[in-house]
Amino acid sequence: MSLAPALLAWIAIYALDLLTIWAAKVLRNPPSSDWFAFEGSLELNPVFVPEVGRLILFGPRFRALLLASSVYLGFVWYFSEFVVVSSDVFSFFFGALFLLEAAVIIRHPQNAALIRAARAGIVPQGAMYTPRALAYRMSEAHSMGFSLLFPHSACLP
Repeated sequence: MSLAPALLAWIAIYALDLLTIWAAKVLRNPPSSDWFAFEGSLELNPVFVPEVGRLILFGPRFRALLLASSVYLGFVWYFSEFVVVSSDVFSFFFGALFLLEAAVIIRHPQNAALIRAARAGIVPQGAMYTPRALAYRMSEAHSMGFSLLFPHSACLP
C-alpha cells in the first residue's frame, strides 16, 4: 500500500470529525436548543471538549493530533516497507486506525438525521435531556457493536 493515498484517506476521514462543530452550533440555537440538551458538551472526547465548546474549526488540538497520527502512519509505513518488508503490517495498522475513526464518525450522520427530523416537525415530545453518563453508555454500546466488524475486516483479502 502506498503512503500518499493512505494519508489522503486518513486526513479526509479525520477531517469529517469537524461535523461535531456543526452539530454543536446547530444544537445551541433555537429551535434545536428547545428540544435537545446535553450535560456538559456534545463532544465526548475530553481532549476536544474546549474546542467544540468554543466552536473552533481546526483548533490546535485537532491539528496536533492529525499531525501526530499522520506522522505515526508514516513511521509505520517506513517500518513495514524497509524493515519488515511486508506491506501487510502497514495495511493492518492503517485499517485499525481508519476503522476506529470510522466508528467515531458514524455518530455524526445519526445526529444530523435527528436534527433534520426535528426541523421537519418530527420532534420529540417535550425536551430531550441527555445526562453525560447516558451519552457515554450509548457511545460504549455503539462502539461495542461496531467492534464486531474488526475481526471480519481482518479476514478480508
